[in-house]
Amino acid sequence: MSADGLVLALGGGGARGLAHVGVLSALEAAGIPVRAVVGTSIGAEVGAFFAAGVPLKEIRKIVFDWDWLDTLKLFVPAFDEGGVFAAEKVDAFLRPWLGDRRVEDTAVGFAAIATDLHSGEEVVIRNGPLVEAVRASIAFPGLWPPVRWQGRWLADGGITNPVPFDVARRLFGGPVVAVYVHPRPGVKLMHEPKSEALWDRLAGYLDHSWMGRFPWAKEWLGSLLHALGEEEEEEEGHRITDVLLRAQIISEHALVRLRERLMPADLVIEPEIGDIGLLEFYRGEEAFEAGFSATTRMMARIEALLEAREGLWARIRRWWQAR
Repeated sequence: MSADGLVLALGGGGARGLAHVGVLSALEAAGIPVRAVVGTSIGAEVGAFFAAGVPLKEIRKIVFDWDWLDTLKLFVPAFDEGGVFAAEKVDAFLRPWLGDRRVEDTAVGFAAIATDLHSGEEVVIRNGPLVEAVRASIAFPGLWPPVRWQGRWLADGGITNPVPFDVARRLFGGPVVAVYVHPRPGVKLMHEPKSEALWDRLAGYLDHSWMGRFPWAKEWLGSLLHALGEEEEEEEGHRITDVLLRAQIISEHALVRLRERLMPADLVIEPEIGDIGLLEFYRGEEAFEAGFSATTRMMARIEALLEAREGLWARIRRWWQAR
């Protein structure tokens, strides 16, 4: 692993975390090297793709091409496996990209954050299959089943460390740049589709013949469209899903602020992601642009961080690579 470059701490936040791809793309465009990534949840997923050497142009294509149907395909019920949704679909998505690569063998330093469901401890995954590391870090309790890893049952890293800037510094030194994508308390988690065409397309899925073979999908999409299409004002926070999500957001926000006092990052990038919901992966291009723009605005400060650390020859090499 190179001694030059940034150490990134990529936080969790569901679909909002697709902004991480924009952050990485902006750094690449500016010729800023990244020598290590530590990620939680979606941050671990994006970080694993990057550390495994998947070209950013390929990652961007995944983000830009993802739509509602792709999201539905991931949500296959499996109530007997410790979660509402089956892990096999996630595995089927990850494996073609990550293959049999291992955490300890990536060219870019990498670690994923998970949580031990029995002890409640933060678990820093530094070895083993990348696919398993990502699955453990994104295993949100109740939605995805926990992952067995070295004799422990692991779940989403956001439970214990939503933005792992402190772990990033302990493992790889600095300079550490943290990327916050988790929603702040009070943010709206869902919005109405902006165009009638998109609305009609989503509603049209309900009439597809294949929906008859997947009644759970029809029910899920129907309830989602109903929730999005309600015209009357409804006080937020009374539905079970709202209560659970908002409780999680409040907890994550408090954890991040506490860890900031103990071992803060050298720089924080907080993209203006707006109302992108945790499962609105079809809005990936919006999230990407938010991450790219936020990083571009911070570029002078990022370069100053590197200049404070690097020697003369490292600066010349970085300048030459960016030409």
